[in-house]
Amino acid sequence: MNRGDRWEPIFFDDQDRVLFMDTLSEVCGKTEAERIVAEELLVLGWDSRHLQARRKGDPRKARIALRLRRETTMTRAWIGTHLHMGSPGHVNCLLYR
Repeated sequence: MNRGDRWEPIFFDDQDRVLFMDTLSEVCGKTEAERIVAEELLVLGWDSRHLQARRKGDPRKARIALRLRRETTMTRAWIGTHLHMGSPGHVNCLLYR
């Protein structure tokens, strides 16, 4: 993808192209991450309220976090926020247990 209407460039420069690709990658990764979380919640019989109600170090949450790290590019901060697991450092400790 490098041309717009009438074959005009769609990026101003290389930095603009890199920013676009990073944004596109992030959006695609979030979609995949949300699908994984939904699958795992279905298997556990949980919904989003259960994620919030369970303790931060719940082994089932850690299993979801580990799968997210293996299969997506989501950061520990994103995982900590969306799975209600606390800070990125805490998520890191749980992943390496």
